[in-house]
Amino acid sequence: MLRRESMLKRKNTLKVSMLRRNKLRKVSMLRKKVNMGKKSTLRKKESMWRRGKRSTLRRRKESTLRGKR
Repeated sequence: MLRRESMLKRKNTLKVSMLRRNKLRKVSMLRKKVNMGKKSTLRKKESMWRRGKRSTLRRRKESTLRGKR
């Protein structure tokens, strides 16, 4: 019984550490992306994603294309 409890504890700590590592990796990836591109443009894109404005952007692009044709 005691051994099983210790096993469970170990499993949980492993899970937590993995989650933490993944979070750190995600943050570092985001930082890398920011460093690659200009920060302001990335911030704009991020805010767009948050508000779900990608569809409106696509619509606007399509309308300009129609006008050019």
